[in-house]
Amino acid sequence: MRITAIADSRSLGRPWTLEELAARYRMTARDLRIFTRFHHFERVWLAPEATLSELLQAALDRLRQGLAPDYLCYGHSLHDNNVAGRGLLDGLARRYPRQPELLAVTQGACASGALALRWLQRQLQPGQQALWLSGEKCFHPLVQYVGQNACFGEIAVAVVLEAAPGPGWHLVAAESGLIGGYALRTVQTSREAENRYDHAFLPAMLALVRRTLAQVGLAQADIAAIVPYHASPVSFDRLAEQAGFGRERVFREHLYSLGHCFCSDVFLNLGSAALTSRLTPLRRHVLALAAGLTGTLVALLFAYREVARHEDQP
Repeated sequence: MRITAIADSRSLGRPWTLEELAARYRMTARDLRIFTRFHHFERVWLAPEATLSELLQAALDRLRQGLAPDYLCYGHSLHDNNVAGRGLLDGLARRYPRQPELLAVTQGACASGALALRWLQRQLQPGQQALWLSGEKCFHPLVQYVGQNACFGEIAVAVVLEAAPGPGWHLVAAESGLIGGYALRTVQTSREAENRYDHAFLPAMLALVRRTLAQVGLAQADIAAIVPYHASPVSFDRLAEQAGFGRERVFREHLYSLGHCFCSDVFLNLGSAALTSRLTPLRRHVLALAAGLTGTLVALLFAYREVARHEDQP
């Protein structure tokens, strides 16, 4: 399965400075210091005047005309999207000449989009096409910022996927894991539970990275970049060091400037020319990671293929 197009909704909204965000959210001075001095976050992309439907429509508008997807898949972090209004996917599907199969994936929180890709990879047949969507609104304190970790952004992404050879990013391996016991973390939690998650996260993600590379017989030296989600850059530095990559291979183009856009982060990075510029003839793979506060972890391994490459190679 390969990505043939990526588009996003940055035509709506603008980057907000951390100082503007602190005033908007009445952020504590301590959290602002952690975000700016420790994590070095600079800006967050917000579109306060746009609805969720408008964000998703804006991303779809930037794709090429004439699409006729077999699947329209929405990967979202929030279990209940009633704030968007009912019939969201039905309304989006009316753009296309035939009715695609509609589905949404949400139980993995911010890893839900990556889980959806694993499903689509198994489901898509040769000649079929899927549209994958993500995007959320920061409508509640729980999805505005997480002290000591992340500020959330509002950028929707639309991705065209096909089960066919050709140039672009090919999904060649995918693995998922779970830190158990966190399904209700947004409803109820405790300091003990949070500490247990923090201690379990790095070993679980390291094991996931090893399994993903082993699936296709690659080593750390074969990976051009680690594609992060836009939260806790310090954690990615530690992960890269302990996994044997080195922190210089963490892709940082958007890490400090867009905010954690829920399920969109991976694809905002895959759409960046700065990422493809990291590739060499011997390093044409990138490893993208996603994690949800429900304890879901996903690793996606992509290979970039150009017209001149042998498209049947992994």
